[in-house]
Amino acid sequence: MKPFLFIAPRSTKRHAVLFWSLLVPALMGGCTTTGTTSPETTAMSNGATPITVDKLPPGVADSGQDLPDYRIGALDVLEISVFEVPNLSKSVQVNGSGQIAFPLIGSVPAAGKTTAELKAELEKRLGAKYLQSPQVDVAIKHSPSQRVTVEGAVRQPGIFPLVGEMTLSQTIALARGFDETAEEHGVLVFRRVNGKKNVASFDLTAIQKGQATDPVLQGGDIVVVDQSGLKAAWAGLRSALPVATGVATFVPLL
Repeated sequence: MKPFLFIAPRSTKRHAVLFWSLLVPALMGGCTTTGTTSPETTAMSNGATPITVDKLPPGVADSGQDLPDYRIGALDVLEISVFEVPNLSKSVQVNGSGQIAFPLIGSVPAAGKTTAELKAELEKRLGAKYLQSPQVDVAIKHSPSQRVTVEGAVRQPGIFPLVGEMTLSQTIALARGFDETAEEHGVLVFRRVNGKKNVASFDLTAIQKGQATDPVLQGGDIVVVDQSGLKAAWAGLRSALPVATGVATFVPLL
């Protein structure tokens, strides 16, 4: 028995042709991507290095680590702790002038420094008058200057701020989720590490089922959600077909 397509009258031939013009290229190109060049191929031709989850740079495969090369910016929120001095351990925000206000030592320039550089400056100032051999830790708690880009088959592509430790699935949710053409099994994350481009692929379906780790993103990451060719063909066909309001015609597809 042949499958049938339900379409409105007086457009039988035109829509049958439209169906095959949409479906055949998708089937010939495979069921995962549209076009002749996938993001993986494009990434490789542009010099990006493919990496696996185990080999991802710190910040994606292993959460809870600060970015050693990240420069503190205005309005960043820092978590500063002083060993065995709980009264000096606090969250502070960098003001618009790039300064933080810290107990005992007052205003300290922070913008443009790494967390290691600010740590050394605070230890120096606290040790000069107030504490003996202070041990200070500085971490980025929140940074509006850290952003991630989401492109491709999502409902709202764009640039989004990273708030705390945001995972890949949370970032996709910020982009209002996948659209109806998305290929959830091969979401790409592009990252520049030490001046070198890297790319890794993640299966969001496995992540959502708890079968794979949901990677933590870091500022500057680019997330690309590819299209499924077959899904895109069906979506295009559905949008092109009129809704039947009277007696309908059934057209054999095969």
